[in-house]
Amino acid sequence: MLYSGWRTKKGLGFFGFSQTQTIVLGVFSFFALLLIPRNLSLLWFFGPMLIILVLSFLKFAGISGSTVLIRELGWLVAKRKSFLNYESEYVDGTLLEAGQRATLPGLLAPTKLLGKVDGGVEWGVVWDQSTDFLTTTFICNSQSPMLADEDSFNTWVGQWHQFLASLANQPEIEYVTITVETAKEGGATVTENLRNSIVSTAPKHAYDVVTSLTNLGNDGAAFVETRVSVTFNPARGTASKKSIDDKINDISRHLFSLQSRLMACGLSSVRRASPAELSANMKSAFNPSKRDKITDGMLKGARPLRWSQAGPAYAREERNHYLHDSGVSTSWVWTNGPRSPVPATVLTALISPGPYPKRVSLVYEPSDPGAISRQLEQERTALDAKRILLKQSATNETQRQKIDREFAAMAAREEALGAGFGDIGLYVTVTVPDELALDDAKTDIALRASQSKIELRNATCSQAAIFAVGLSAGLNPLNKSNKYFG
Repeated sequence: MLYSGWRTKKGLGFFGFSQTQTIVLGVFSFFALLLIPRNLSLLWFFGPMLIILVLSFLKFAGISGSTVLIRELGWLVAKRKSFLNYESEYVDGTLLEAGQRATLPGLLAPTKLLGKVDGGVEWGVVWDQSTDFLTTTFICNSQSPMLADEDSFNTWVGQWHQFLASLANQPEIEYVTITVETAKEGGATVTENLRNSIVSTAPKHAYDVVTSLTNLGNDGAAFVETRVSVTFNPARGTASKKSIDDKINDISRHLFSLQSRLMACGLSSVRRASPAELSANMKSAFNPSKRDKITDGMLKGARPLRWSQAGPAYAREERNHYLHDSGVSTSWVWTNGPRSPVPATVLTALISPGPYPKRVSLVYEPSDPGAISRQLEQERTALDAKRILLKQSATNETQRQKIDREFAAMAAREEALGAGFGDIGLYVTVTVPDELALDDAKTDIALRASQSKIELRNATCSQAAIFAVGLSAGLNPLNKSNKYFG
């Protein structure tokens, strides 16, 4: 089965501009044509202003010129004020005063990791104190689509759609982040996991097979983990003005339902991530050379890291990459989805294990059903009106405009039949051992993105922010774009 229909939000705009931009240019042009004939000297004002407006509205690599300008100016200011360098207080313990807590870099600074015990099992909640959002993470083990029949596979996809659509009916849910993280797994770690899976009561043949596997070289094994992080906005719940403990108790009642619905989406198991796992995951991202040591320590019951200790000892953000502890990371943001119908496995090439540690994160923000209904109807009406105007001006509608109009009509029909809608962002981060390997990583991701039929752009001047998206801390570029993201 093939899937399609996603599109960029549009209005009644012309020449590639949005509805608002078209209105601004129209009003500006009206006053220019009205005033310039009366005073030709005004041409020196309206001419440069028109050029500035057009350049600020035009898109470069998927973002408007005004956004590029603001991003570049913000970058220069941040660099001049040394906001792009970070050094942990833990590098020198004498810098910490009594009762002082070390902070994390950038967007992670206002976050705090809390623990909650349900049924004797502790699970972690990341509290973003700047927004008051609470994020809890599910660790998911998926069934292989390669071993499933087509009917089962289509059922999983349908259940996933139902899961996303149902989020719009839970106002406390702000957005969901799905992260697939891959990395090379150390042979010692794989061997330890195999040994821990052996039980003395196992059948002799099974016991012999698993024992023999522990003696083989496992350095070619890969670590693959899928995390679904659900971010709640307590202000929309019943405990909006209560204590943080009450807010956590309020969101915990949603988790059993979410967990059971996720299980129907082709997963063999779903469990809540513990505070220790969340801290270890972040520390491994900042210090990938210690991944095996951190994993081995968790298996052997070592004392877990605190959240404030899980950040880097040192970090520095450059325009197109991010240096941190034992790694150098570079990140991308998608600009366009597939333009043609694709199978459900279209992202397989992008998320499959590669030569370097990688995180692919999809952020889904459900839309309010009432608001999206009005918006879709307005977009459909606007595109129909635009087609009529083009016809009256003896201008032919392009094939892309026709397809976009048909997709808008299809979206309105699907919404009327109960389909869910939301905003989607896709982010990719790859970590390499040094700057010399960056070109190799960029070539690998470019090839994988092409195979997955999506377009990516480098997250210029936003490397540290996009790096943090896949760390299960509930950070969303769509939510904080006015503050931190370019």
